[in-house]
Amino acid sequence: MRKILTLFILCLSVQICLAQKSLKIGIATEGGYYYPKNPHKYIADLESGYSASAGFWVMKEFHSRFSADIGLAFRKKTYKQTWKTHLNLERTEIYDESFPYPKISFSQDLLVIPLHIRFYPTRKLFITGGVEHAFMINLETDIKKDWEDNWLVGFGGQPGKLSWALTYSKGFKIKGATNIVDGEKLYISAYTNRIIQLSLFYPIWQKK
Repeated sequence: MRKILTLFILCLSVQICLAQKSLKIGIATEGGYYYPKNPHKYIADLESGYSASAGFWVMKEFHSRFSADIGLAFRKKTYKQTWKTHLNLERTEIYDESFPYPKISFSQDLLVIPLHIRFYPTRKLFITGGVEHAFMINLETDIKKDWEDNWLVGFGGQPGKLSWALTYSKGFKIKGATNIVDGEKLYISAYTNRIIQLSLFYPIWQKK
């Protein structure tokens, strides 16, 4: 799946860069409600957090009712988890925490490559969908070399130059994170990505 996605993104990037008509370059920002899904019964409940990003995009209009864009963005996500137990650093022993149970914060910084398509049933409204490939680049957990792939779907509007989109995205696979507290305790989390986000797109250059 990862190889197919990477190849698809590369092919679209070449197509967009070589296009001579209907090419746009712009900036984008988003804010989202991040509520990861807990995939395992034995893991403590996950608390919702937030997601925010900023970056740029390149769009190719193939038809008056169809376009595609690819971009590059920096995204930050946070969430918390209540823990009743933790592991030692060697992962050989499990310890019970005394009440009240601690809440561990997980913060993730990602470099995201989003690929979106848009269908315009009217001139000012569109339906959108796509995939995202993201690399973990933060240093707060031991997953900095990991990645995640998400799919998304939603709708938006384009009243003028500025366009907006409200989307729901979800991860293809279960991911994991590890947090070391005070150099002694090891907390492990497992989750499936889920984000509801509002995105804004603004073109800064256009070639027709």
